[in-house]
Amino acid sequence: MDADRERRQEIDNMILGLLGMVEEYQRVREASGQLAKQAYFDLTLARRSAGYRWISADLYSGRAQAVATTTIDSETGELSGAVERRPTQRTEKGKTVDDDPVLWFGMLVPPKLKDAQSGFVAMLDQLAHLAQLRQRIARQQQRVQSALDQIESTI
Repeated sequence: MDADRERRQEIDNMILGLLGMVEEYQRVREASGQLAKQAYFDLTLARRSAGYRWISADLYSGRAQAVATTTIDSETGELSGAVERRPTQRTEKGKTVDDDPVLWFGMLVPPKLKDAQSGFVAMLDQLAHLAQLRQRIARQQQRVQSALDQIESTI
């Protein structure tokens, strides 16, 4: 009887932990939504200040690469959570080549364009955190379900 009570208390604690993770997931999701909204707004302001013909999808280069990335561990399938900025590349002559996509639009780009870029990079960090939380929530749900199944089988 006492062991059964302890087991139920353990399940209650697991469920409380799960609800805490869901609350954090919702908070981070809302924050990433705000970051996305601000980044798109900054992009719109940059297009307005520079002129709509100077910042458009027509000017994107075919050699576009991500400025920031995150990695997934091949063994566990989990995200590293770290957002890494791509390093500048060195040419044969020793010069550094900055493949920053913002510079495709000229040397004197609107400050809001750089703000938009940093907002999207920050959003990538939040999205990686969301993916990690989602994995943790799924694992915790499996633990709770297996614990409930064990109690159900003993009844």
